[in-house]
Amino acid sequence: MRGQRDESAEGDALRLLAIRGRSVSEVRERLLKRGFSQGEVEETLQNLLKKKYLNDQAFASDWARGRLVRAPVGRIRIASELKAKGVGEAEINTALTEVYDQADELRLASMAVQRRLPLIQHLPQEVKRRRLFTYLQRRGFPSTVILSVLAEQLGKPSGDDEGGDVDDL
Repeated sequence: MRGQRDESAEGDALRLLAIRGRSVSEVRERLLKRGFSQGEVEETLQNLLKKKYLNDQAFASDWARGRLVRAPVGRIRIASELKAKGVGEAEINTALTEVYDQADELRLASMAVQRRLPLIQHLPQEVKRRRLFTYLQRRGFPSTVILSVLAEQLGKPSGDDEGGDVDDL
């Protein structure tokens, strides 16, 4: 297949990992796309795991921390991104617990609203509320967190004495 040593599966994998951290699944997929046999790829992955160049748990934790540094996002969004990268459920849950012990989801959602609010300040209150709700949903925050933050930032929905329900949006 690829005769020269510098074009080995391990060499390609190390070049990929030098660019950024990747999950085992991502490295496997990239090596297979580059034409390496399944056997070469699996052997390479085992070597990289033994050498600790690949570690899905460390990758998941680093990815989650990095996402929170760039922009406030919720657990749901990070879990979805990690799942798409082939990270296992156990590693995802451990990473989320580790990262969100350090960063409060309510505070992150509140930060996201504060960043977005100036852009929609001119809109009627109910339109703002709906847009912020969907914005926070897309960013991966659960509806309980969203309703709490919107009540804090915008007050209770008008025209109703009962308070915050998803149907009020």
